[in-house]
Amino acid sequence: MGVGRYVSAWVRQELLLVRNAEDISTVHKTMQMTMIGMVAYASQEQQNRLCKDVWKLDRDGCGSFQYLFSEKVSDARFKRVFRMTKGTFERLLLRLSPRLQPSRYARKDHLTPTCILAIVLVRLAHGNTWDMLEYKYGVGRSTAIKAFRVGVDAIIQLLGEQMVRAPETEEEVARLIKIMQHRGFPNACMAVDGSFIPVDLSDPVDYQSYWCFKGFYAVTCMAFVDGNGKFLAIHVGCPGGCSDAAVIDRMELFQRLRAGFLTDMYRLYAKLRYPLGMDYSVSPQVLGDAAFTLYPWFQAPFEGTSIHGPERTYNYTMSSARMIVEHAFGRLKGRFRMLLTAHRTSRSMATKSIYASVILHNFLLEENDAYRQQWSEGVPELEEEPRAIHLLHDDERDALLQPQGGATVVRDKFAEYFTSGMYEPRRQHGGR
Repeated sequence: MGVGRYVSAWVRQELLLVRNAEDISTVHKTMQMTMIGMVAYASQEQQNRLCKDVWKLDRDGCGSFQYLFSEKVSDARFKRVFRMTKGTFERLLLRLSPRLQPSRYARKDHLTPTCILAIVLVRLAHGNTWDMLEYKYGVGRSTAIKAFRVGVDAIIQLLGEQMVRAPETEEEVARLIKIMQHRGFPNACMAVDGSFIPVDLSDPVDYQSYWCFKGFYAVTCMAFVDGNGKFLAIHVGCPGGCSDAAVIDRMELFQRLRAGFLTDMYRLYAKLRYPLGMDYSVSPQVLGDAAFTLYPWFQAPFEGTSIHGPERTYNYTMSSARMIVEHAFGRLKGRFRMLLTAHRTSRSMATKSIYASVILHNFLLEENDAYRQQWSEGVPELEEEPRAIHLLHDDERDALLQPQGGATVVRDKFAEYFTSGMYEPRRQHGGR
């Protein structure tokens, strides 16, 4: 309407100046050219408005993220926001850049690789809702969702196999035993446990199966961890109602262990020495809790309230060493606090988010990017109270958790060794 009123006024003014037929012809031609130009201008303006409404609000670049990358922001504040130093962020960005290019659906001056990675890290680190990201950092909801999906896929595709690797050779197992020495359990190479990650799934699923014994809907993340708290193998996505024994049975590494991966490594057997020159050879060991089946290569605690003497000493020593997996999950959730609360998402995206967090956790360990103790506040795995153990019903327990192949003999030998006077603990106290 504005363009029409302007043209009408202009035509009336021109007609007042008309003096002859030649002038009239000139006016008609001028009017035609002017109308064509104005229609083209109006069409372009409408297209620009539609493009802004769909892809980008009236913002500058990546919103407030640009300020966070300026020299005005201190290293401490940068790490508080992104859970890593500026140098680590730049090295991570360099490795992910090939897969962080803007899609054809977004403007290149908005979804830069830096902005995509920033959105992923802030979402994982603080659990911000999409609306909060828009409010705090000026990134539209649809843009943030697209960026998060692109970034998580890039982390998994480019870093997944490099950062989360199970041992394949005897040399790798020997290195894991050396790393675990300071935990104080002889010939242990890794520990395993599961952790519940709260979810609010948008998929049509059987929600009752996702209800865990801790009182919320969750998926189970099962993981093998080394002595430094690095994740070696994980399985994510089983409903929280599944037992630990059922979940671990789905892991490829566990199937290899059960097929003799550790027991066949005779060069890595260690001798438990007893008084009077007696000794007993044991294979490399995996440490777990009472929710798992006992094997000659897998140690689990004695159960019951009446245990005493060697059994109690064994439980204390083994549990102290096994706590490394609890602390690994605790630091994972402390650094990436999105894993502490449920977020409305699909099962697939929830699984990918957890896996991407584990990959970043291992990446930051390799980068020696220090964990801050203040991030541990409110993380259940880092609290001092002992963690509850998810046990099966008696009938299921009898079927799945029976000790296998002389496993009780091996455990009894460890218990006897810890109280023989020949055991010298190597565990380094004063840190997690």
